[in-house]
Amino acid sequence: LAALEAAVQASLAGRSEDLCDLAARVLDSNSLNRSFFETASMGDGAGPNVDVKAALQFWQLLSQAEERSDDVERIVRRKLESLTLSLALMSTAAHARSGADAEIWHRQHAILLLNPNLADPAYNNVLKCLCAGLSALPALKAAAIAGWLGTLNPSLFETLTLTLQQHLTLSWLLAEESADGPLGSLLPTTTIKSVKEVMNAVRALSLLFTANGGRGPGSLSDDVFYVPGRGAAPMDPDEDVDQANKAALMAGAGKFLPWEAFYNDTVNGEIMASPRNLERQYSDWVRDISEKTDRRKAQDKAMAERKAAGEGVQAAEAKGDGDGKREEPAALKPVFESLAEVRSVLSFPFVLEPAVKAQILNLDAELQMRHQFRQEMDIAIQTSIFSGTREPARVDPYMHLNVGRDTIVRDTLDQVVLMPDFFFKKALRVQFRGELGVDEGGVQKEFFQIIMRELLHGNYDIFCKYGDDTLLFFNPDSMEEAPTFELIGILLGVAIYNGIILDLPFPLFTYKKLLGEPEVKLTLADLKAIKPEVAKSLEAYLAMDPTDADAMEQTWCLTYESFMFGERSVRSVPLRPDGEDTVVRAEERQAYVDAFVHWWLVDSVKPSFEAFKRGFRKVCGGRILDFFRGEELELLICGNPTLNFEDLEEAAKYADGYTEGSAVIRNLWVVVHSLGEEQKRAFLKFVTGSDRAPIRGLGSLNIVVSKNGGDSERLPTSHSCFNHLLLPEYRTIEKLRDRLLLAIQNAEGFGLR
Repeated sequence: LAALEAAVQASLAGRSEDLCDLAARVLDSNSLNRSFFETASMGDGAGPNVDVKAALQFWQLLSQAEERSDDVERIVRRKLESLTLSLALMSTAAHARSGADAEIWHRQHAILLLNPNLADPAYNNVLKCLCAGLSALPALKAAAIAGWLGTLNPSLFETLTLTLQQHLTLSWLLAEESADGPLGSLLPTTTIKSVKEVMNAVRALSLLFTANGGRGPGSLSDDVFYVPGRGAAPMDPDEDVDQANKAALMAGAGKFLPWEAFYNDTVNGEIMASPRNLERQYSDWVRDISEKTDRRKAQDKAMAERKAAGEGVQAAEAKGDGDGKREEPAALKPVFESLAEVRSVLSFPFVLEPAVKAQILNLDAELQMRHQFRQEMDIAIQTSIFSGTREPARVDPYMHLNVGRDTIVRDTLDQVVLMPDFFFKKALRVQFRGELGVDEGGVQKEFFQIIMRELLHGNYDIFCKYGDDTLLFFNPDSMEEAPTFELIGILLGVAIYNGIILDLPFPLFTYKKLLGEPEVKLTLADLKAIKPEVAKSLEAYLAMDPTDADAMEQTWCLTYESFMFGERSVRSVPLRPDGEDTVVRAEERQAYVDAFVHWWLVDSVKPSFEAFKRGFRKVCGGRILDFFRGEELELLICGNPTLNFEDLEEAAKYADGYTEGSAVIRNLWVVVHSLGEEQKRAFLKFVTGSDRAPIRGLGSLNIVVSKNGGDSERLPTSHSCFNHLLLPEYRTIEKLRDRLLLAIQNAEGFGLR
């Protein structure tokens, strides 16, 4: 640093030769790798051991030198491109053969990441090669870099994240196109962009995602390199990793940034917007999963063979490979040697927004249904051949429900219990008995609104109301049987696959529980969502002086008011054996609070919630559900809570003589914007069949307003299946308001009763 600073000062006097020579010498792989040690030790491979302050000072001085001399700028750029290119070409095997520096080879990647000039598009080639080098790092070195990134200050971490996000976008814009079609085909072929550089940028982002506390798919700590629940190795080796959907654990914001900061607009808005790209990424993701599973099985088999040979688990895990190095324990061995072996963007779902994850969920269901449909067709054809019938039996691609409005719950339950699980992934078709409506989407929307309203708020004791009656959670004293709860779970999954938004006011922790396997640990903050006063009292109890806490003589019990068979009573629940007679000591307060929370949110509702979860998993089980965090699953099920009718107006289309400038259209939007919240929801339901907004908001609905004759007394009508409003050309705004309000207030039902 001293030599570089002196050379920079000399350049002010017009002498840049020393600066050029020094820049060329310091930007060398071995020189950089052996510089900026934070401690005296050169490192043991656990972390890059980088003095961040000194490295930042180095890059700042070099940047000043570049500003003062075109020759220095040219040399620095050329040396950095050469250095990062060599890193990109360094394979995992080459790292192992690199001699004495093998244990600290990854340090230069960390030092290069601190260069602020990487945010300059002119350095795109440098960053491209650096991302490729990070992708090629051995698994444990990549994890070490991720651990080090977690020690940076928040501002620097955010800058690095934004830099890589920008690079990902630029990589896609500059990506080469190639023909996408069968070899030798004489038919015209489409072109498709390469995602090679995009993938390297996403892999580099996974280091930051992991450093931010990321869990589950796409994180290095317990998914990319390790199989969750099968000897997973978190960043902290002493951390207890439960058998859970790790994404469900990521509530709120991460260590540095909110999780939404890792969504990438280019991936979501362009790459995944192409059905061809989406299917290709899905296919690569399936291969990633298959490869991971096969490798883990091979590791388990090798471990079992070593145990059978009599070496024992301890000896097997500690056995060396003959060159003096300790072999990794088999249970912690990475299933991928480097990030470069992971092929699909979908293996890093933290870059995907909830709407795209929903697309992938639907694609997965569609492909499963295609497979099931082909199997059913094969069986039908074979049956017709052996039975001698001329035509095979018809295979129905739909899940049919025929229900009465007054008996909707019983009718649905009677039909659902007879269906095999794969039926639930079929497209739903609903028929209300005695009505003429043909289900093209609108009937099923009304079906879900009626049945969920009946189940959640009708004459059932399934749920209790909390939070000024704005939230629902499972009733600990419910007398309903498991099939009813399972039906609600099934309906939830069927709604997702059919794109139906539900008004399901569960607290957020319900969705975390729904994702977790078997249980996500819940805290006092979760209890606060439904019982804020109780949570406040428990917080005060924890904050008490130990002497005062002991003086309370709180027993290991909780009491609550129960309402069963029309009568209220107070129930007492022991939280441990003999809890009624055992006093909580001051040092046991946290354990008492944990037990209190666990009983309320887990034990008290366990049978009913497990049935509910079982029904949901019958429809939406599978690895793709692990893409979602609790907040994202809530968005998927309940839609976007923001109703922006300006966005709805901007996205609207007009037909049959109406235009944006038509007087009646201008009046329509004046009336709509003047409505109250409930009336706006009623209008939305009248036009679309749902009073909820999709994940991407009202702007994604694309409603159509058509002319339906001249001025008359007729009411507006709609084809809610197609988001289509048919509006007569009313002469006055007063008449339009009157006719529209009358229509939306009497909109339930299809055809004649």
